[in-house]
Parts: sequence; C-alpha cells; structure tokens
Amino acid sequence: MNGRRISVAAGGGVKQIDDYSLESVITYLLPDLDSAQDLDMELICSSGNGVSFAKNSGLKFAFTTSGAELAADSTDIEINHTFVFEDGSEITAYRYTRSPLLDKISIKCEDDFNYDLTLEGEDYSGNPVSFYLSSKHGGNMILKESTLEGENVSAEAESLTLTLYAVKFPEQSGKLSNDFQQVGESFTIELNSGQLD
Repeated sequence: MNGRRISVAAGGGVKQIDDYSLESVITYLLPDLDSAQDLDMELICSSGNGVSFAKNSGLKFAFTTSGAELAADSTDIEINHTFVFEDGSEITAYRYTRSPLLDKISIKCEDDFNYDLTLEGEDYSGNPVSFYLSSKHGGNMILKESTLEGENVSAEAESLTLTLYAVKFPEQSGKLSNDFQQVGESFTIELNSGQLD
C-alpha cells in the first residue's frame, strides 16, 4: 500500500459459483489508513508456502483507490442496543455502517469478553442477512456482513431485523463449539432514519 509492504490480519471464505469457478471474498485490516489520500494498492497472490504465483501466472493486481470517495459513499447509523448474557456479560451495538463494499456493525464489550457472535435476520423484504464476528480489539468488536451465501444488503433496504446468537470460546481445548444460542430479543434497525426500534 503506497509502496509499503503490509502484513496484517485477513479473513474470509470461498464459495462455488458454477461447475468451474470459485469465488473468494477476503477482507484485510489495513493499519494506519489515511482516508484523505489516494491509495496505490498492489496485490500479489501466492501459495500457502510463500511461493509467488505472479511470476508464472500473472496473478498480480495493481490499482489506485480513494479512501475519501469510499468514506463519502458510506453512512454511519447510530444505534444503542444492549444485550445481557446469562453470565452477566453485556455488549452494546452502537453503530451500523453502510458501505458500497459491505455493511458492518460496531460493538462495545469488556476486554475479557469471551464469546463468538453472529447476527442473523432479514431485511424489510424478507431477504436473509447475516453478520459474523470479524475482529475484536480490546473493548471493540466488528461484525461484518456475510456475503458468501448471497448478495449484499440491498441499497434499497429500509430496515433490518436481527437476532443475536452467541457461543462461548473454549477455555481449554482449541475446538470451537457450533452450539450458538440466542441472546435477548430481535431488534430492528431503521436504515433510512438511523433509528433502532
């Protein structure tokens, strides 16, 4: 990025879109991003052992993007919805960010909060939507829109009704249980007015 090698966290997944093609969506955490300047990006694809594919197959991409343009096309909707867990833990969803790339929900929590989260629901037309825990840094978490099972939240969507599901991270083994349980009641975010019901 801007001539500087970056090596930071990434996450995502893969889905098959036809008999011959896979689609992979990967998001990266970019440190020290100055959205006021143009960003010269270069991506080089490599195998898991660090061998670059670019020399032989041309899997090298370069482009310039504007963080300011993306910020101008993004909207923050302030929300204030608190969830209380059976063990007394609390988290508060405080911001919904709409973006041409994908939507995300910002959550405040205690530093020692130890749950994996997903928000499941539907938009005003009944189309399914899902948000997964993408990152946690101290007392802040980001849940990002999952696009692997379908399309992005529609730009025309007027509201989203979501339900929180959680599972505790393992304390001893490294194996995460998939036994997500509902936390609290469903809630609705009004996307046009920026209010939560």
